[in-house]
Amino acid sequence: MLTYTTEQLAEELHCDRHKVDALRRAGIFQGIRRGKTFIFYDAQVRETLSALAEMQADISNEERIKETAERMIVWQQQKQFHRTHCS
Repeated sequence: MLTYTTEQLAEELHCDRHKVDALRRAGIFQGIRRGKTFIFYDAQVRETLSALAEMQADISNEERIKETAERMIVWQQQKQFHRTHCS
């Protein structure tokens, strides 16, 4: 299973590790602590990036990241509802 470290994910996203840390702290990316860094699974990263694109999310600063995290919770609940009730 392909994984990323914080630094590798930052490189993949064309940002710095502080942005990745902010996204992780907000709950947008789920990381597993390993020593002094975090590991992120590729499948989960791809799924999150797809959701962010679908939501047209703005993650340009800390405030927008927090807003996006809140919107993602609602978006995921709606998506789950549609899967269970509209299929």
